[in-house]
Amino acid sequence: GHWKAHLRYLKSRLTGSNEWEDLDGTVVTTPFMDGRGNLTEMNVESPTTHRHIQGIAVRLYDTASRQWSIYGADPNSGRFDPPQVGQFEGNRGLFYATDTYHNRAVLIRFEWQKLGPDKTHFEQAFSADGGKTWEVNWIYDGTRLAEHAAH
Repeated sequence: GHWKAHLRYLKSRLTGSNEWEDLDGTVVTTPFMDGRGNLTEMNVESPTTHRHIQGIAVRLYDTASRQWSIYGADPNSGRFDPPQVGQFEGNRGLFYATDTYHNRAVLIRFEWQKLGPDKTHFEQAFSADGGKTWEVNWIYDGTRLAEHAAH
């Protein structure tokens, strides 16, 4: 569906920073393959710094493993990041991947929470110590737009 997006973005990752930037915009999610996949497009902008973030996510459900793979991309890289793999239990989903950030190996954790039929919460966190500690660096809160609300 169509969502109003509020994003908090940690300005400097893995540096001990606590300086966040707030961005607002929209997210549109389109299901395909009878619900076993979806495409999401995000467009958000900061009202103060005018930073603009665009991105897409393609999510695919593996019926054999009962897990989702989330492939994300932005216009800067022109490629998909390594997939986040995981599953939902109830209203909470945890997904993990390995990648590099500024030439450092990192674990990445996505945590999704369904807060109701028209509200969702997401946090991305990095770990540079093999999962001992995590730094949240991306917080998304979505509210389904009224004209697209679930009936």
